[in-house]
Amino acid sequence: MTDTKNSTSVEHLDTIINGVQEMIDNKIDFNAFILITLGIEYLGNFSDEMDFTAFKQSEIRFKNGLEYFKDIKYRNNKEFLFKELRGPLIHQYRTGDKIRLTSVCNQKAPQIDHFKKDNSDNTILILESFFADFKAAVANFKNRISKDNSLNKNKLDVQYSTITSITSPSTGNDYTTTGSTVDNRYIFNKIVIRDCREKERQEKKKSNNYR
Repeated sequence: MTDTKNSTSVEHLDTIINGVQEMIDNKIDFNAFILITLGIEYLGNFSDEMDFTAFKQSEIRFKNGLEYFKDIKYRNNKEFLFKELRGPLIHQYRTGDKIRLTSVCNQKAPQIDHFKKDNSDNTILILESFFADFKAAVANFKNRISKDNSLNKNKLDVQYSTITSITSPSTGNDYTTTGSTVDNRYIFNKIVIRDCREKERQEKKKSNNYR
């Protein structure tokens, strides 16, 4: 190992955005939709007190992520977007029956059609409009970090991912790998457990004072 660079959980949002932009630049539009959808779910995990790897949180976190979108159509269609976009896109590599995906970069689709219905009552999502709204949602989240007490502050500065240069055990040449910072995830777990126990003690104390 010759070089290591870690990124925090918040900085990971920029990694997602950069990845989407690179896909758009290379006209890989369908996979860009997948990455944005994962980004929405990742954004939503800052609203709970569980580990990033907690099970059975996908729907809750995806819907929480949509709360940061400024356009009300996202917040009003959380169930629809989870059922028709997030679920099938991630698990089946396709959309549900009522969504059609397209882009400017590949299909020259007019952005004004974003979130409108086609003549078969399917909702049209335009990649570039979807991406712009996601970037605005991330900016909204970052602006709220210092103001919103409902956000889990313990999650904001966790060392989330690492890029490491290693020496090949086979050839002796160096190359770069990407992975998770497991040790910091363990520390995060301990922080959450400590804070939850402290919260329980305070609530119990308050309850006893009212008896």
